[in-house]
Amino acid sequence: MIIRKATAEDIPHLIELWQQAFGDAVEDIELFFKTAFKCEWTWVAAAISLKGQMTSATNLQTKSSAKLSEETPEGVAKPVSALYMLPCQIDGKQGYYLYALATDLAYRGRGLMASLIGKAFEQAKTEEKSFVWLQPAEESLFSYYERNGFECRIPRGMQGKVNLSFSHEGKRYIEAEELTTEDFDQMPDQVLCHVFDESMLSCLIGAYPL
Repeated sequence: MIIRKATAEDIPHLIELWQQAFGDAVEDIELFFKTAFKCEWTWVAAAISLKGQMTSATNLQTKSSAKLSEETPEGVAKPVSALYMLPCQIDGKQGYYLYALATDLAYRGRGLMASLIGKAFEQAKTEEKSFVWLQPAEESLFSYYERNGFECRIPRGMQGKVNLSFSHEGKRYIEAEELTTEDFDQMPDQVLCHVFDESMLSCLIGAYPL
């Protein structure tokens, strides 16, 4: 298994992985790749294809993961796990929002996403960012992310202070998603943060007490 940054050649495979994990329409996924994706903001775990199959899938390979490795040239490493880092600001402090974390069903339980989160933390720290945060899709994921370094629960209201500092041709992906009130009501009422700057933690807890 190879842990690396994404490449442009990975995009078709990443779209398939995203669709498998979240069931989003292809046109919605493609919108993300047009407006927000950058290779330097994307970490992947890639398995090497051997005779049309991913070498690490063994007996766990599913129909969906078989599609992911379909027609993959032998010896080529293709992503089976991915996370996307979106630059953002909170109260003038720079950080990253981790988005669309996904692992192919056949590769779950192997620590791949934990490795990618570790790489994201390393990158953020090297770039002297103040924090990394994410929005778990469901309550059951909180304990998983807390085991992997997200130590601070913050009420979801902090999202109102987040300024995503990327754009493409004047468009912002998150705004383009057009999330409804119903969408937000179905999400957990907290987000998770990992901070590198202790003053950031004090700022967040002061503004959004638990």
